[in-house]
Amino acid sequence: MPRQVTRVIEAGPVALQGGGEAVVVWRPADDTRGPRADLALLGTASGEPTHARVHVGDTVTVHHHGYEVADICDDVVELVPARG
Repeated sequence: MPRQVTRVIEAGPVALQGGGEAVVVWRPADDTRGPRADLALLGTASGEPTHARVHVGDTVTVHHHGYEVADICDDVVELVPARG
Protein backbone atom coordinates (compact mmCIF):
# COMPACT_ATOMS: atom_id res chain seq x y z
CA MET A 1 0.00 0.00 0.00
CA PRO A 2 1.50 3.38 -0.97
CA ARG A 3 2.32 5.83 1.80
CA GLN A 4 0.48 9.17 1.81
CA VAL A 5 2.68 12.05 0.63
CA THR A 6 2.60 15.42 2.42
CA ARG A 7 4.01 18.33 0.41
CA VAL A 8 5.74 20.85 2.69
CA ILE A 9 6.25 24.29 1.14
CA GLU A 10 7.74 27.71 1.95
CA ALA A 11 4.39 29.52 1.79
CA GLY A 12 3.32 28.44 5.26
CA PRO A 13 2.96 25.58 7.72
CA VAL A 14 1.42 22.34 6.45
CA ALA A 15 -0.40 19.97 8.83
CA LEU A 16 1.19 16.53 9.20
CA GLN A 17 -0.89 13.35 9.41
CA GLY A 18 0.17 12.46 12.96
CA GLY A 19 -0.10 15.96 14.40
CA GLY A 20 2.12 19.01 14.30
CA GLU A 21 3.14 21.00 11.25
CA ALA A 22 6.19 21.62 9.07
CA VAL A 23 7.32 24.44 6.81
CA VAL A 24 10.33 24.84 4.48
CA VAL A 25 12.44 27.70 5.81
CA TRP A 26 15.49 27.44 3.55
CA ARG A 27 16.52 25.40 0.55
CA PRO A 28 20.18 25.99 -0.29
CA ALA A 29 22.12 24.65 -3.24
CA ASP A 30 22.80 20.94 -3.47
CA ASP A 31 25.66 19.55 -1.41
CA THR A 32 27.62 16.29 -1.64
CA ARG A 33 24.52 14.29 -0.56
CA GLY A 34 22.25 16.01 -3.10
CA PRO A 35 19.47 18.52 -2.49
CA ARG A 36 18.87 19.59 1.09
CA ALA A 37 16.33 21.76 2.86
CA ASP A 38 15.81 23.24 6.29
CA LEU A 39 12.45 22.57 7.93
CA ALA A 40 10.80 24.26 10.89
CA LEU A 41 8.91 21.59 12.85
CA LEU A 42 5.92 22.96 14.76
CA GLY A 43 3.86 21.27 17.45
CA THR A 44 6.67 18.91 18.40
CA ALA A 45 6.58 16.84 21.58
CA SER A 46 8.89 17.66 24.48
CA GLY A 47 12.49 16.82 23.59
CA GLU A 48 11.91 16.66 19.81
CA PRO A 49 13.86 19.09 17.61
CA THR A 50 12.05 22.13 16.21
CA HIS A 51 14.39 22.48 13.22
CA ALA A 52 15.91 19.94 10.84
CA ARG A 53 18.33 20.13 7.91
CA VAL A 54 17.26 17.23 5.68
CA HIS A 55 18.24 15.28 2.59
CA VAL A 56 16.22 12.67 0.69
CA GLY A 57 16.02 9.52 2.82
CA ASP A 58 16.39 11.33 6.17
CA THR A 59 13.74 10.92 8.88
CA VAL A 60 12.27 13.62 11.12
CA THR A 61 9.99 13.12 14.13
CA VAL A 62 7.08 15.42 14.89
CA HIS A 63 4.59 14.74 17.67
CA HIS A 64 5.94 11.17 18.12
CA HIS A 65 5.47 10.30 14.42
CA GLY A 66 8.36 9.68 12.02
CA TYR A 67 8.38 11.06 8.49
CA GLU A 68 10.83 10.14 5.74
CA VAL A 69 11.96 12.76 3.23
CA ALA A 70 10.85 11.30 -0.10
CA ASP A 71 11.86 14.17 -2.39
CA ILE A 72 13.22 17.73 -2.39
CA CYS A 73 12.52 19.87 -5.43
CA ASP A 74 12.76 23.67 -5.59
CA ASP A 75 10.82 24.94 -2.56
CA VAL A 76 8.91 21.69 -1.89
CA VAL A 77 9.83 18.84 0.46
CA GLU A 78 7.76 15.66 0.22
CA LEU A 79 7.33 13.68 3.45
CA VAL A 80 5.87 10.18 3.83
CA PRO A 81 5.24 8.24 7.05
CA ALA A 82 8.43 6.45 8.06
CA ARG A 83 8.39 2.68 7.79
CA GLY A 84 8.06 0.82 11.09
